[in-house]
Amino acid sequence: NRQHNPPIVVSVDEMGPISLQPYGGHTWARSGHPDRVPATYKRLGGVRYLMGAYDYYHKRLRGYLSRRKTGADWVRFLRWVRSKYPSGGRIYLIQDNLSTHTTPAAVAEARRLRISFVPTPTNASHLNPIETHFRTIRRWAFTRTNYTDWAEVDRIVRASIRRLNHAHCVTNSRPAHRWWTRH
Repeated sequence: NRQHNPPIVVSVDEMGPISLQPYGGHTWARSGHPDRVPATYKRLGGVRYLMGAYDYYHKRLRGYLSRRKTGADWVRFLRWVRSKYPSGGRIYLIQDNLSTHTTPAAVAEARRLRISFVPTPTNASHLNPIETHFRTIRRWAFTRTNYTDWAEVDRIVRASIRRLNHAHCVTNSRPAHRWWTRH
């Protein structure tokens, strides 16, 4: 008797470092008056990392901002991912080979939480399905921006994740009509 059908496959990774700095981008400007990106000589806000989890079957992205990406933070992230799914099913976690992902504490916690690591090959993190979604989040949340506090960044990142999930929901709810014709 299967616990969960289909299996729970989650793609995880960190996006960052993200800092409070101006991010440029394409814009319309009058000829001879380009939009300028302000200079930042002192960045006192620190950095954050977007810890993301993409449910491959349900096409749903989740995530939160973290101050660091240490082994202890990864263990906390594993617990957070486990809390989003039924406790009986095994979770297959697609991840890259970052050293914090395979610390002894992370491996022990994954075993306790019934999480199996599925590492991507070395130097091939682009094979991780979440990377394409991070590119979209980065474009929607950071292009042409100049954030001044982390609460604003957190709000915009969450809104971008909701927008991406809504786009997946809308495109997945429409059946594809294909007409096969003879050539």
